[in-house]
Amino acid sequence: MPDSDGSYTFDRFTVTSQEREMARLQHQATLLLPIEEQIWRLAGLQDGMQVVDIGCGAGIISSAIARQIPMGKVWGIDRSTALLDAAAQFQSSQQIPNLSFIPGDVYDLPLPDGTIDFAYERLLFQHLTAPLRALAQIDRVLKPGGKICLVDVVDSWFTIDPEPPAFTALRQRLLPIQRVQGGDPQVGGKLGNYLSGLGFGQIETRVEVVTSDKLGGIARFLELLSFGNPYHSIDPDLDALVASAREATVALATLPHAWAAFGLFVTTGRKC
Repeated sequence: MPDSDGSYTFDRFTVTSQEREMARLQHQATLLLPIEEQIWRLAGLQDGMQVVDIGCGAGIISSAIARQIPMGKVWGIDRSTALLDAAAQFQSSQQIPNLSFIPGDVYDLPLPDGTIDFAYERLLFQHLTAPLRALAQIDRVLKPGGKICLVDVVDSWFTIDPEPPAFTALRQRLLPIQRVQGGDPQVGGKLGNYLSGLGFGQIETRVEVVTSDKLGGIARFLELLSFGNPYHSIDPDLDALVASAREATVALATLPHAWAAFGLFVTTGRKC
C-alpha cells in the first residue's frame, strides 16, 4: 500500500460507512471542541497567525480556530473530497471569511515554504505509515519560530469499566488490522521524539484525560467510538462482531457506575 494511504481513507468507505463516519466525526469535533480550545491556547495560538489544520475532516475544528483568530488566516487541508465538501458547506453556513479549505496530502502540503505560524493536527498520525516524512512537510511550511501542536492517542490508555467481552474481542481484532494498514495505535507517546529528531525545540508532551464524566456520561462518550468503521470495507466479516460490541456497550448506559476514559497526548514544539 502506498505511504499516502495509511490506515484511514474516507473516500474508500462504502456509502453507508461514509454516512455513519461523517456523523461520528462531526459529533466528535463538537464534543471535544472545549478541550481543544484550551489545547490551542496553551500551545500558543494567537490572533493574526497564519494557521494550517492538517487532516481537517468536516471542518468544524478549522472553523473554530478561524473564529478564535479573526485577524489571522486558517487553511484546512484534507485529501478526502467528500469531507472537504462537507467542510465547505459548514463554512458557508457559518460565514467565516478567514478560512479556506484546500485538497492536499500531509506528505505534500499545498503551501509555500516558511509561511505558517501555527500547524495543528488531531488524530491523524495514528493512521500514517511515514510520520517522519509528514512532519518534514510540516517543518517545511512553518516559519522559523513557528509552532506545531500534535494531538493523538495511545490505545493502551483507553479504558471502559466494565468492559464487555464483545468489545474486548473487537478491539483485539481491530488493532492488528490498523497496524497492517500502516497505522500506529500507540503513536501519541512517540510524537515528542519524532519532533526532537527533526530538530524542533521547546518540545513538551502532556496528556489531557477525557472521561465519560467530563463529556456528560457514558452514552455520550461511546458515541465517539468508530467501532472499526474504517475497516469494514477491508474486513466485511467484522460486521457481526461490531454488532455484538455495539449492543453490549450501549447497555452500559443502564449501569449506574459505568465509566470510560482515554488520553489525548498533546505534543507541542517550535521550529528552531
